[in-house]
Amino acid sequence: MNGVSCIYRDEHIIILDKEAGVASTRLEGSSLPTVEDWLMQNIPSVAANGGGLVNRLDNLTSGLIVAAFTADDLFEMRALWKKREVEKEYICLVIGSAPPEGRITTLIAHHPTRSNKMIVVKDLEEAKLLKARAAETEFWVLEDMFEYTLLRVRIYGGVRHQVRVHLSSIGFPIAGDELYKKEKHKRRDWLGLSRHFLHASRISFVSPFDGKRLEFDSPLPRDLEEALAKAKGMK
Repeated sequence: MNGVSCIYRDEHIIILDKEAGVASTRLEGSSLPTVEDWLMQNIPSVAANGGGLVNRLDNLTSGLIVAAFTADDLFEMRALWKKREVEKEYICLVIGSAPPEGRITTLIAHHPTRSNKMIVVKDLEEAKLLKARAAETEFWVLEDMFEYTLLRVRIYGGVRHQVRVHLSSIGFPIAGDELYKKEKHKRRDWLGLSRHFLHASRISFVSPFDGKRLEFDSPLPRDLEEALAKAKGMK
């Protein structure tokens, strides 16, 4: 199947680069191709040995995903995520002129009535009720185009929709993100993207198997490069 490529593999892990429109895992009622499908077709020993995906990306987010070969490998890699010892970086384009850098630490929880959406939670009682999770998002401006800003974003660990909901919560939703844009942002988002401008561009961690630091990068895909060029053209 198309839409997934392997950029690295050793005896313990596999680093995959997925396109937007490819789901990480199979969801009920979905006909989208998945990264798990690709693994089953190309490296069937992963499922046979209890391995699988270490992290996931939203269907419309492109970029890097890590898989582990065996159940033991999967346990070790997921432990890195739980201890927040993995650096994950994204490139995104937000609506508006963002500050030069920032750090967002508000808790994130599932929306109480919309299963496909997350919310930030500041009230401690509400956080307890909604079982909110801690999340940390840092960002740095790569280029300010006034109407849009290109950001480098780093997260540790990871909560569902973390980058999207955190940036939206401070008034800078991601271009093309129909779920987290408010009406005022929808009127200002003229790029006409068919998906949100969010790409998992880099991942780095110390291997739990040999102690070596591993770093992997993924360039912006063509659709986002074209959208960025369009935004720069109006600078």
